Amino acid sequence: EMFDQTYQPILDQWTDGKLDRKTFLKKTHWYANWKMDDELYADILEYLKEKRIRLIALNVPFHIPPKIATGGIASLSEAEKRYLPEEINLSNNEHRRYVKKIFDLHQVMGMDDFENFYSAQCVWEDAMAEAIARHAGSHKMIIITGNGHIVQKFGIPDRAYKRTGASFRTVVLTSAGMDAGLPLADYIWITPSRKRGLPQYDF
Repeated sequence: EMFDQTYQPILDQWTDGKLDRKTFLKKTHWYANWKMDDELYADILEYLKEKRIRLIALNVPFHIPPKIATGGIASLSEAEKRYLPEEINLSNNEHRRYVKKIFDLHQVMGMDDFENFYSAQCVWEDAMAEAIARHAGSHKMIIITGNGHIVQKFGIPDRAYKRTGASFRTVVLTSAGMDAGLPLADYIWITPSRKRGLPQYDF
């Protein structure tokens, strides 16, 4: 999730050992796009480079979901629409209720239309599911994404399964002291306590 699909050539350069870490972060605009401390991901990235394991960009360009959330899919330019998934599933009522709770709790200036907000979430998740299906093949993939995209499996997991039929397991991270149960995912990984809980959808 940390990289949109336009960065794939740079990700390939990384796993081919052609870039140092500072150059990689600069070329992927890490702190403009993802903003989280790169040290949190450094061991994973270095391992992929060492073992020559391909790193796949799943995301749409980062400006697209908030643009849909404020103006709907129709607000996208023709160039931006090229990044839309072939299928956008808006029909899962459980997923809709989950996203509505987030919408009600975290309304952002200019994002006052839930249908547009929900369309943005589904575009986001179907696009990543489509990217997974495009690259899955017969080998295993490890998908790294925010908890909000995988809880109860109706985000990315079920959408990817519909496209591939491949079996999968989900792992949700949650802080010690937080409420969590197996309906969230196949496995719950308890991390040291922190002030905030599960990551939410942040535009």
